[in-house]
Amino acid sequence: MEISGIIDIKVPAKGRKFGSWKAWKSQWCEVLKNENRMIINIGHSKGNVTSCLAVPNNAIIYRIKSRTRAYGFGIFYAGQKEQQPCIFLAGKSETESQNWMKSIRDVLKPPTHIKSTNEYTVSIIDNEHSKTAGLTGLYGTLSVKSEEILVTDPHTGKIKVTLHWTQIQCSYLPLPAVSDDLHRVCTIRTNSKFKAGDGDLELYCTEADELHNELLSCPRPLPRIATTPLPPTPKDCRQTRNDHMSAADSPSTTPPRRLLESRRMSRSEGDLKKFVMQQSAPTLRSAGSQQHLVLMPRSNGLAQKSSSHYLLTSVGLLLATPGYSEPNSMQDLRLIDQHLLSTRLQGIVDEESADAEGKSEEDEDYEDMLHMDIEQTNDAPPPLPPRQLKYVTMANLGGNNKLYISGPVPI
Repeated sequence: MEISGIIDIKVPAKGRKFGSWKAWKSQWCEVLKNENRMIINIGHSKGNVTSCLAVPNNAIIYRIKSRTRAYGFGIFYAGQKEQQPCIFLAGKSETESQNWMKSIRDVLKPPTHIKSTNEYTVSIIDNEHSKTAGLTGLYGTLSVKSEEILVTDPHTGKIKVTLHWTQIQCSYLPLPAVSDDLHRVCTIRTNSKFKAGDGDLELYCTEADELHNELLSCPRPLPRIATTPLPPTPKDCRQTRNDHMSAADSPSTTPPRRLLESRRMSRSEGDLKKFVMQQSAPTLRSAGSQQHLVLMPRSNGLAQKSSSHYLLTSVGLLLATPGYSEPNSMQDLRLIDQHLLSTRLQGIVDEESADAEGKSEEDEDYEDMLHMDIEQTNDAPPPLPPRQLKYVTMANLGGNNKLYISGPVPI
């Protein structure tokens, strides 16, 4: 594919002492294919060629940062440690520059793989974030999968970049500065799990609005901690041993998505230890980090009265704490014996009943002791001793005046 038209061009200058590049200038440009290289003809108008540049087929094209041209891009020689620029060009909008870049890429290396449905032709708008991630000059066919986002090479079909959903925070359509770029740029915001950290990856796509909707509607995989199946619900404690064995052998079902999404994720999942449930069978392995559900026998009146102290309503499944950890496997969940749970519960109930009876007897003894103390202290108190008076026989007020007091004077 050949392309030609008026575009801003910046070419290297020859024989200049200061500055190796000329200033930006709007000129006629024509891109042609010539065997194993590409020819760029530059002139003041069509048919009036003033200079010609030969570009190898392995050249790299990507967006640049210019102080005077917001949509500039360059053609660079490949195979060097520091890529040397061949020529700089700039359009009036992002759409114009990307059209030139796509045409030049197709001239250098024609595409062989045809885009299918639910695939989008994208070209990255290079910035500091994409440069840090090593995605300079990235372009290809983007496909949205349930596990990840893939960008494949349109010439070879090989995968260039893989973005996992855990590395993506959100996507949005930015408001462009030029009306021609409306719904042509889709920005993907990455989080700290991305190799370059938090930042924005700007993708140019003619179907940016459809790509954005695809990213929003694609069902993302749930975290591993949320996909653990729920253990089988314990049956009534009065069931037989065979019923318990059949319930344990039945497979568990995955809870609804709303319930899974409401669970808090662990912040230190790899650093957690799994506890071993208290049980008497030595062959029972670790079955999780929390007790899920314990049913009380309905025949005991005391158990019904204080059922709030024993009934555990699967708090770990509805609102897991940051210390939540998962069972090792489905086999661990099936090893939880219903009979052991009921036996343990019955022991708890018996112990609580004995404690309650002992406490009531102690309360009665304490009340009897108080009553005896009150009866012993009902006697009248002894009379108070008689009041004693102190007497003053003489008081000297000082000086020549003397006061003599005779008789008792209470103080």
